[in-house]
Amino acid sequence: MTLIDIKKLNEVGWVEIEKSFDNGELLSLASSFGTVLAHPNQQLIDILTPKDRNKAQFGTLSFKYEYGKFPLHSDTAFWVRPSKYVILANSIENKTATTIFNIRQAVARLDFHRKEILKRSVYLVKTKNTSFYSSLMSYFNGEFLFRYDPMCMRPFNAISNKAEAIINEIFSQSTPMEITWQKPKVLIFNNWICLHGRNPIDDPNRILKRIYIK
Repeated sequence: MTLIDIKKLNEVGWVEIEKSFDNGELLSLASSFGTVLAHPNQQLIDILTPKDRNKAQFGTLSFKYEYGKFPLHSDTAFWVRPSKYVILANSIENKTATTIFNIRQAVARLDFHRKEILKRSVYLVKTKNTSFYSSLMSYFNGEFLFRYDPMCMRPFNAISNKAEAIINEIFSQSTPMEITWQKPKVLIFNNWICLHGRNPIDDPNRILKRIYIK
């Protein structure tokens, strides 16, 4: 039986479960409300650890920010269709919070003109393995989808520069929620309506598990 409140997940944007899950239980949980997708490294469960530039892959947040604060972004923004849900889980206590922000709610408060700017913006999404064009805001099968990752997305048309200004304004006027990891916990968030980041690393031994769900 699923432990997930799907309605809350798709409205609020995330749910937390204060419980320790082993790998099998995490995959079972993920499969209860979607299809598990492999990480680009081909693993179903990806292990996240802090890295300095010497150990990080070029073009990643770790390469640029190392142990510093990670800005708000979409996970798998470099996929043509980003993962809809993401699971993060810990089993070892750490003091570095994950930040999360419901961008859909923020966009809903914009006037019609600024929403149109976000819709009409064109970004080049580029990594060493892929390249395509995308807007910041779109709809897939009627569902809101926001894609934003400054590490792999660059403004391409003139209106996208205005979109950048709108996004920066939203960020400057907002305070993301902080998800702490001082107890065993599972965080599930809707990656289409939420952006997430990370506070500066307090503990270099921080370990999180990550699962992508279609």
